[in-house]
Amino acid sequence: KGLHIEVEAWLDGSVLPFYNCTGSCGYRYARYTELAHEAAESPVPDAQWEEMRALFPRRHWPALSIAEKAEKDGLSHGKWARYQRAVQVLSLELGDTFAMSAIHTVQGPPRTARSLAMATKWLTESLADLHYTLGVEASERKQLEDAEMHLRAAVTHRGNAKDMDELAYVFMKQKKFRRAEELYRTVLSGAGPSPLVHFALAASLRASGMNESGVVAEMEAGLELDPHNMEMRTRLGQWRQYEGTTQGLQAACSQYELVLAENPDDIL
Repeated sequence: KGLHIEVEAWLDGSVLPFYNCTGSCGYRYARYTELAHEAAESPVPDAQWEEMRALFPRRHWPALSIAEKAEKDGLSHGKWARYQRAVQVLSLELGDTFAMSAIHTVQGPPRTARSLAMATKWLTESLADLHYTLGVEASERKQLEDAEMHLRAAVTHRGNAKDMDELAYVFMKQKKFRRAEELYRTVLSGAGPSPLVHFALAASLRASGMNESGVVAEMEAGLELDPHNMEMRTRLGQWRQYEGTTQGLQAACSQYELVLAENPDDIL
């Protein structure tokens, strides 16, 4: 019980109040809830968000709301610093909630432990979403180191096909083709066949200049799944044509014939 109390004090009431929150903690939570309702109704909720941050500095929602408002208001200069702050606070809140979940798993009650486990899962997903969004934005701004950092974090916290595909794309921009290849293969093995991922893997192999047979195999695998993708079929024909071999030229002609059969007016 002593450890439980000490950890609650250390957390400063910053996780969801599934535990017994009384005294000063109870007052602050009641005020936090009141401010949240006021912020939802206010056209200019900045003051409420700032007071909420002061009450529970390890909760991410006010920090994220401030960042989102800065983006909505067009404050391009300061919004990324605000989003970075939201990431930091969300990471703290996730750690707090995970710690409380572990304690309640041992000490009970089971219902509280289950609620905290669900909260931990939701916060983990939220953190991955935020890292993914920031990574994509950084990639679009050509800030590739920041993009890699955020997308690596998204892969660490969630690691779905979308996260890995976006990180692989950043690796392609950085000319880290082998790393991109590894990620594309991981996506294919985990998420199943996808023509777009096969095409992307072919691009990474071609860019690395180390596996021409693999390039062809991946393009053909993608076209087997998406046979009407004439853009990729034309590209495969061009790549086979550039090989300069009799076999390559024959294969290129076969691809061009399929393109013309689909689009008779295509001049390739």
